Amino acid sequence: MAALSFASVAFAAPDIFPLKDVRAGQHGVGRTVFSGTRVEEFQVEVLGVLENLGPRESIILARLSGGPLASTGVMQGMSGSPVYIDGKLVGAVAMSFPQSKEAIAGIRPIEDMLRVPPQPVQNIAAATP
Repeated sequence: MAALSFASVAFAAPDIFPLKDVRAGQHGVGRTVFSGTRVEEFQVEVLGVLENLGPRESIILARLSGGPLASTGVMQGMSGSPVYIDGKLVGAVAMSFPQSKEAIAGIRPIEDMLRVPPQPVQNIAAATP
């Protein structure tokens, strides 16, 4: 029974940092794999929140730094990299701005991701007449 309790604590969902509390100037940390298989941290500075880009969708605009980001900018493959503020999950890297001279990223808020209902599985073969 103790092992079951430990497993539920070890794999508990992280606390969520609410989008309503995100402010320009806040600092956080993200985690990604720059090369190989080692997970590394990068620094995050919130620049602001772009609200209602789509129906009930927002993006947290942030400057990323650390690792190779100063010379590469936001790299392909970083999408989905989790971002934390005060140890709480705020979202994941979702987009970059390739023309930017700095590593600027759009972070999709975790609250938006959790709100999206799963899509029903469609059987294409059954749908065709």
